[in-house]
Amino acid sequence: HLLSPRELPHGGRVANRVVMNSMHTGLEDRRADYMALAAYFAERADGGVGTIVTGGIAPSLSGQLLPFASKLTSANEVARHRRVTDAVHAASGGATKMIMQVLHAGRYAYH
Repeated sequence: HLLSPRELPHGGRVANRVVMNSMHTGLEDRRADYMALAAYFAERADGGVGTIVTGGIAPSLSGQLLPFASKLTSANEVARHRRVTDAVHAASGGATKMIMQVLHAGRYAYH
């Protein structure tokens, strides 16, 4: 059943099989908008989404699609993203899982 919990083969559990796929909101690219991003995802978690995939986040400076695009290369950036994850877990009682979409822009990266 789509809305029933599911045990994962290698341990863990998801609240249901409803997945919010990755989409670019523009909020992940601006440091000042991370709390709005947290509220956006938390609202979906509160609505019962079982798994949320974030918008694309670059793993390195050389992989950024645009200047100031979202990346995860420092402790400060990890802390900002943790606020988003914490908001989702708080809204869902820990039931909603978060998956980060790693986006390396390759030859289209901004250098």
